[in-house]
Amino acid sequence: MVMTGALNSKRAKQGFLILEVLVAIAILTGLMLLILPAIHRFEAQLTIRQQVLQLAELETFVQDQFIAQFSRLGGYGCLAGTSQVEVGSSAFKPIRLNHYSLDAESDWLQASDIGACTSYGSVSGSLVQVDQACDGLNVGDWMSVSNCSYIEQGQVLSVSASDFKVQVPPQVLTDSVLVSRDTPFYWFIKHGKSGANALWRRPALSGNALELSPNVSRMRVYPVLDYDEDGVADEVRVDYGVMPVRKLAGLLLEYQYYQLNCTVTDRLFSYDTLRGDTWQYDGVCSRVGKLLINVRGER
Repeated sequence: MVMTGALNSKRAKQGFLILEVLVAIAILTGLMLLILPAIHRFEAQLTIRQQVLQLAELETFVQDQFIAQFSRLGGYGCLAGTSQVEVGSSAFKPIRLNHYSLDAESDWLQASDIGACTSYGSVSGSLVQVDQACDGLNVGDWMSVSNCSYIEQGQVLSVSASDFKVQVPPQVLTDSVLVSRDTPFYWFIKHGKSGANALWRRPALSGNALELSPNVSRMRVYPVLDYDEDGVADEVRVDYGVMPVRKLAGLLLEYQYYQLNCTVTDRLFSYDTLRGDTWQYDGVCSRVGKLLINVRGER
C-alpha cells in the first residue's frame, strides 16, 4: 500500500509538471504571436530607412555624373565659335540614334564636349605649344585656336603624355591662345545592361555608345539662354530646337532615378514635368530630381 501511494504521488507530480510545460508553451506561443509581427514591422521599417539613405547617396552620384557630362558644353574663351546645342524628342530621333528604342518620356541632347580638351597654349610663329595632355587626341586632328580677336583651325602635329603641338596659319595669332576640340555627342535614355533604363552617350560622328549611369530612368532637358550675352539668364526654353552655344548659359534637368533590387512601397507620389509628363515615384526606390548646371567655361 505504501509503495502504491508513493507511485501515485510520483505520477501526479509528473502530470502537474507536464501541465506546467504545456501552459508555458502556450504562453510562449501567445507571446511570439504578439512579438513576431512587431519584429517584422521593425525590420521592414529598418529596410525602408536603409533604402532611403541609399537613394540619397545615389542622387549625389547621379548629379555628379550629370555635372561631369554637361558642365563642359558651353563656350570657352572670348570667342564661342559656331557650335550649337540641340534638344530633341524621343519621338523624332536623329540618324545616329535611329536604331535605338529611346525612352518615350525622355529627351535627347546633342552638343559638343568642348571642355574635355580645352587649354591655353603659347604661339611661336605657326606653332602652338600646349603643356597639357588631352585624352583621345591624335596627330592630324583639327583643333580650334582662338584669342579675343580671331579664331582659326589648326592641325595637331605631335602628341605626348604631357603636351601637344598644333600648327596654325602664321602671324594670325600671337601670344597666349585658347586651344579646344569640338567633339559632338548625343546623350539619351534607353535600356541599359541591367535591362532597365540608363543614361547613355554616343559620338555624333562615329564610335560606339557608352553607358554612363544605370540608375537614370528618365531625363528632360531645358536650355537656359542668355540672349544678349550679358551674363544674366533670360529664358528657360521648354520647346525643342537648336541653339547657339554662345547664348547657352546653362541646362535645367528634370530626371528620375532609381535603385536596382529594391522593394517598391505602395505609396506613390506624382511629379509633373515642364513638358507635361506625370512621373510616378515612391521616394524609397525611386525619386525625381531637378538640377541647374552652369555650362559656361573660362572667358
